[in-house]
Amino acid sequence: MTNFFKFLIRCIALQVIVKGPIWSLLGRRMRKHSYFRVQRRVVEEKSFQSKVAISFPHLRIRNGPFKGTFYPQATSGGSALWPKLIGVYERELHEAFELILGRPYQTIIDWGCAEGYYLVGLGMRQSTTQLFGIDPDDHAR
Repeated sequence: MTNFFKFLIRCIALQVIVKGPIWSLLGRRMRKHSYFRVQRRVVEEKSFQSKVAISFPHLRIRNGPFKGTFYPQATSGGSALWPKLIGVYERELHEAFELILGRPYQTIIDWGCAEGYYLVGLGMRQSTTQLFGIDPDDHAR
């Protein structure tokens, strides 16, 4: 089958699926699935936050280069909170952060900072450094 015919069949299939009755059925099912997924996440998040509150009552990082850093709430943008609180989050970067912390920087910019794990951790250890965090995701910030 030539590329043109493959392209033509793909275009026809997309038109039938997206603009036909199949899409309206799939669309309703996807919205229901999305609603239940969000509801499940709300329940899981409340359960998770209660477990974190028991294990880490003060929400402080226990080990690693940012030991002692405080989390204001039991949430983490885009990644798991447990490894961060334990102090093993992206452990392969710990040595690099120790090198960074060994030099006095005037300014550090963290592009894509999420909730600011690295930025705040660096600020805890280098209090004279000016820090800037930028992230386009409102939830993460």
